[in-house]
Amino acid sequence: MSKTAKTLLIENALSEETKLRRIYGCPEVTIGFFHQGKADEHVDFMTMDSHGLFKCYEIKVSLADFKSDAKLSFYGHYNYLVIHEDLLKNIEYIRNETPAYVGIIVAKECSSFKRNELKENGVEEYPAVYLVADRKAKKQKLTAEDEMLLKDSLVRSLYWKMEKYKEGCDPVEQANLKADVRRNAQAYKEEHRTAEKAKNNLYRLIRKLIREGRSEEELEEYYV
Repeated sequence: MSKTAKTLLIENALSEETKLRRIYGCPEVTIGFFHQGKADEHVDFMTMDSHGLFKCYEIKVSLADFKSDAKLSFYGHYNYLVIHEDLLKNIEYIRNETPAYVGIIVAKECSSFKRNELKENGVEEYPAVYLVADRKAKKQKLTAEDEMLLKDSLVRSLYWKMEKYKEGCDPVEQANLKADVRRNAQAYKEEHRTAEKAKNNLYRLIRKLIREGRSEEELEEYYV
């Protein structure tokens, strides 16, 4: 099943927070292996720090999603349910239906900005979310076996995602695409300057003709 736009925004926010904290994170981590009688569920997002502390995040963006039969996979030392702000009207129900040791995080929508050479002002606005804690998570004690299971699961998922990204990241093609973007941006700026110059020349011509007393009928051919 494809992810919704809201789910992707939350996933991206978790990824950005992971990078800022300089810890290791991965979306959609499959838990365990088939020979262990597992690999039938996954954590929406998992992180591990340099001390081997695991955090698991389950993402829910609608009440139907929250009530679905999909398992809530809380395996970490700390576990969190991340909900979209649309679910705040159901927050009491969600708190009551979520294990007390699980923290709750609310993703609130906002706008963010990034550079885009194709935009006239060089900046593009795009949707994003920021994460606000609603309820703290309580630390869970894991056995050494549990910790090894999570570490193995994280390594396996990171490996396959790396392979997937490598398949779609030909460095030569990327360099060519970046060069195309730069050329297109420069061409756009030149075309824009040419169009602005032509428009200004046309306005000057029309003003000159008006001063000369030309009729509206004579001027019509100059209007766009």
